[in-house]
Amino acid sequence: MKIGKVVGTTVLSVAQENLQGYKLLIVQPMGYDLVPRGEPFISVDSVGAGFGELVFMITSSESSIPFRPRIVPSDHCIVGIIDEIEYGRHTPVELEPRLSGTLNISGIQDLIKRREQAELAKGEGVNSGAVISAAMNSGKKSPSKKKSSDKSGSEKSSSGNGLKGSSAGARRGKGK
Repeated sequence: MKIGKVVGTTVLSVAQENLQGYKLLIVQPMGYDLVPRGEPFISVDSVGAGFGELVFMITSSESSIPFRPRIVPSDHCIVGIIDEIEYGRHTPVELEPRLSGTLNISGIQDLIKRREQAELAKGEGVNSGAVISAAMNSGKKSPSKKKSSDKSGSEKSSSGNGLKGSSAGARRGKGK
């Protein structure tokens, strides 16, 4: 198992059938002290990692395990996104949480608690719950309001307010 940092992406115009649909990222291997080690390589992404993130990878034939029963030809597979590393006597390296795409849930409660404590110590209001809630709801569309006509021909909103007519209907000459 290895640690790396996503430094780029790879686009294939033609790919082997079992690779189609997977994101291929260029990863710079890193040591536990976050110093680059060796040459960058291409890795198949199984968790939705993004540019600049520290990732956890498996190598060799095990790199196709996350895709079972499908067999994906790969030597490296990203299987996790790293939030924090504590190594030896070094100061822990804390990374920003991912709030877009696939939300990384592991360790998020501890992160929220630490941020809330830091905000309270600074005398600021706590708003991390709203940020997490907004991130989890991103991508969901709000229900659209449909209009229907009653017997008099006036438009009636389906939002349940029971009011006849609408500002749009009034502009078009329909309703009061």
